[in-house]
Amino acid sequence: MDNEVLLKTIDNLPPLSTTVVKLRDYIDSAGADVNMQEVVKIIQQDPLLTAELLRLANSPFYGFSREISTIQQVVSLLGINNVKNVAIANSIKSTFKVDVSPYGLNTQEFLGNCIKETNFISDWLSEEDKKLSQMLV
Repeated sequence: MDNEVLLKTIDNLPPLSTTVVKLRDYIDSAGADVNMQEVVKIIQQDPLLTAELLRLANSPFYGFSREISTIQQVVSLLGINNVKNVAIANSIKSTFKVDVSPYGLNTQEFLGNCIKETNFISDWLSEEDKKLSQMLV
């Protein structure tokens, strides 16, 4: 696939939600000076995203010993970049109907693994090469 076809494909993707765009733009522009309270403020403007992040933080996957009840706790525990990646993945997931069952895969497990891979790439490369990290994600 050449770059021109890839660029046309990207241009045809549905837009991210306003909250996710604000969150992504703020975190990316703030760099090392990102303010956790500003991240929390942006997320709290979107009740669906807030509920999804709280659901995720309280899932058995993370296994926290106490209930996570605020977005500030979610951001503190999961980290700003992980929260950003989950928000982007959620926005994309809600836009697309993904069904990988014809390939013998469980769709929820597949999407969960995609989120894990995105978080790994972001965490691993963000210190080394932020631009490459963003491109791969």
